[in-house]
Amino acid sequence: YQRRVHGITRIENSHSNRPMKSLPQPRKTPRQARSQQTVEVILEATARVLGERGYAGTNTNVVAERAGVSVGSLYQYFPNKDSLITALHERHAGQMYGVIDEVLAASRARSLRGRVQAMVRALLAAHALYPALHRVLEK
Repeated sequence: YQRRVHGITRIENSHSNRPMKSLPQPRKTPRQARSQQTVEVILEATARVLGERGYAGTNTNVVAERAGVSVGSLYQYFPNKDSLITALHERHAGQMYGVIDEVLAASRARSLRGRVQAMVRALLAAHALYPALHRVLEK
């Protein structure tokens, strides 16, 4: 069920009395193009490191090194590994939704069967987007 806490809607597990933990959030949102590019480079590096080493083998020092930025620059935007992975997961989900929208928009199917086939094609295309990263993020 949903519950509002401090102005935020939280979805809670009906099988537990304990509230769910909040997702880790980035420290700040990049506003300038150069800052946005830095965050993008950090997220790309996070994706590569996470895909190669898994969650346990990923840390902020390795990500910063792979991104070619200082750890301090990484920490300007992301306070910890979990906030990096949350941002990466959100970005990946957005990319998947974009692919699904593109495939469904291109479909001209009118029958139920044709629409279901279009949905299956859309989901397959979305899951084919960075499959190694998808496997790690969904664990």
